[in-house]
Amino acid sequence: MNQQAEPVVVVTGGTGSFGSAFARFLLRETRARVRLISRGEHAQSVLKQEIGCERATFIIGDVRNLSRMRVAFEGADMVVHAAALKLVPGSEVHGWEYTLTNVLGTMNVLDAAVQAGVKRSLFISTDKAVDPFNPYGKMKAVAETLFIQHNEYGRQHDLKFAAVRGGNVWGSAGSVVVEWKKQIAEHLTPIVHDPTVTRFHLDMNHWVHYCWRVAQEMHGGEIFTPILEAWQLGDLAEALGSAYTLNGRRAGDKHAEVLISPHEVDRARDIGWSYVVEPSETLRSVMHYEPWAGAPLPDGFVYSSDSVGRISIEELRQWLLR
Repeated sequence: MNQQAEPVVVVTGGTGSFGSAFARFLLRETRARVRLISRGEHAQSVLKQEIGCERATFIIGDVRNLSRMRVAFEGADMVVHAAALKLVPGSEVHGWEYTLTNVLGTMNVLDAAVQAGVKRSLFISTDKAVDPFNPYGKMKAVAETLFIQHNEYGRQHDLKFAAVRGGNVWGSAGSVVVEWKKQIAEHLTPIVHDPTVTRFHLDMNHWVHYCWRVAQEMHGGEIFTPILEAWQLGDLAEALGSAYTLNGRRAGDKHAEVLISPHEVDRARDIGWSYVVEPSETLRSVMHYEPWAGAPLPDGFVYSSDSVGRISIEELRQWLLR
């Protein structure tokens, strides 16, 4: 994408943790004009006051509303689809609502992007879409698949669709760091469901830069995953200097985050700044896919938060001070 022009970038879920951070990044470091779509008028009002930039446009809308997405996408160069219902426990009891937003909403985004001729569309996926077993992960896996398969429809008009997978972002709304700090501030003892659980370390600043690079360099049809380290929940509690209460693992939680399934390793490559899971041969045959020139991942490769380098307690303390 031409950095000297003023591309129009639409961000769904624009007032969420990722959406608002991505918007700030675009307005600070690029020349893009940004359209932020979300349902919350109060959140939009607050963010608008914080940003105070004429290159940002705020649109109240829901991805469940196809006609609204078609209006919002008109004339856009890029769509970054971050809108989703995301809490694993919520998906265990509100599957209908999660389906309407995470699956039907994604279908609406794809439909509107094709109709508007948006050249690049990026889906913000999750580790939970890999070998999913909770309802949230299952729905995100379906949405991710639909996004990748849409390259078949976009190929005749040079429309590209790709996805990025990340774990819980450090310090984002609802993340364990935020929740535990809140509990400690209220003089409560943090609840640790399992101290041996591991999670990838994904810093928001790194995440927004990474997603922007993917959006510019994607070939269309890939799933990108950043190359990350990880930490253990028990170590995080110790870094916070707090005792904790054990409460058993929550329904739907995994012991470790996984960003590339063992079933995908033979289609994955290391391109230096990222891992890339390329589309199947069947899909490549109908979308004229352009492969990446990276190194194939070795046999038996496992990309989970249990298998990568571990961030120390002291390093976690330094992160907590930022």
